[in-house]
Amino acid sequence: LDFIFGLPDETIEDVKKNLEYIKELDVAHISYYSLILEDKTVLQHELNHHKLSLPNDEVTSLMFQEIIKTLKEYGYHHYEISNFSKYGYESKHNILYWNLDSYIGVGMSAASYYEGVRTYNSKLLTNYMFDSGIIKEEIDKETSKGEYFWIGLRMIDGVSINKYKSKYNSDPFIDFNINDLIDKNLLVIDGDMIKLTELGLDHGNYVFEKFI
Repeated sequence: LDFIFGLPDETIEDVKKNLEYIKELDVAHISYYSLILEDKTVLQHELNHHKLSLPNDEVTSLMFQEIIKTLKEYGYHHYEISNFSKYGYESKHNILYWNLDSYIGVGMSAASYYEGVRTYNSKLLTNYMFDSGIIKEEIDKETSKGEYFWIGLRMIDGVSINKYKSKYNSDPFIDFNINDLIDKNLLVIDGDMIKLTELGLDHGNYVFEKFI
């Protein structure tokens, strides 16, 4: 099941009703995302013209806390910021992205990541048929270092310090101001892992920006 919270005029009671549906359906995997308004969308236009209102940050934070608490009570494993599953049903597909592993996308508009190069196939059928409109983006070492953190930290278990050192032959505490985020109680060290705290989960985008 996929859900979004923080919708126009949504309340915590609405979220609780959704959680009741989840309990009744007893599915193996839940994605529960916070609403993000994209430019040039109807919702963004209506918000700009005061035709709708969204829950404030305090309310959406309480919604997120309620989602995490309740789904854990239902026996779901919170393994990524927006993803929950019964144990053994974590998404192998998405974990591959979050771990910066290689993948090959086949078909129109598909993306690939292989040997440090991202490739995007054309979204237009005529271009795709004639192998044109393909975009290639070489990911340099410094960009990859940042992605290791801002993508990998989405995982609740966090990212490995030793894996970073081995992968980049570098020290993450020198490359990034991680200690500042630890002092702000946004990140914590747990053995070999660096991961988001509960406060960090609420302010994930702020943390991720520090690695971009």
